[in-house]
Amino acid sequence: MKKETLNYWNGNGKFQKEFDKLYKELVPSSGRAKTLRGEVLRAANKLYYERFNNGNGNAVEEAEDEDGETYYKITPFFQDLISIVKYALSGEGLKAVEKVKKSLTYADDPILLKGFDKEYETIMDSVILWVKDETKDEEIPSWYKN
Repeated sequence: MKKETLNYWNGNGKFQKEFDKLYKELVPSSGRAKTLRGEVLRAANKLYYERFNNGNGNAVEEAEDEDGETYYKITPFFQDLISIVKYALSGEGLKAVEKVKKSLTYADDPILLKGFDKEYETIMDSVILWVKDETKDEEIPSWYKN
């Protein structure tokens, strides 16, 4: 019998029950959450969804350097999502966000970045634990635009 992979994409993440409960409780069906906890959970879920549904195709855009060479850069929308998640996390979760950001910033082809799937799982695990353990509902910082 093949062992099923534990990930949120197949509905079987490490903290799936907590995620489902918190997401239903804190994240509206559309638009921004009312609290920092909800918005960090929403942002992490958007990053995760973009990776596994779209292969990060919408997270980056092509740009040209001064020599006319094409490269990818993170779109402002996804940069903001990364920033709000980084704002909340520390430890392994923060390291995972930094690796994902770096992989998107320096990618030759972001759709081929399957080597970073573990980091997306770590981000989700860390965010869920942060949201669950955070006792106060702070306001969303004014610099956050999404």
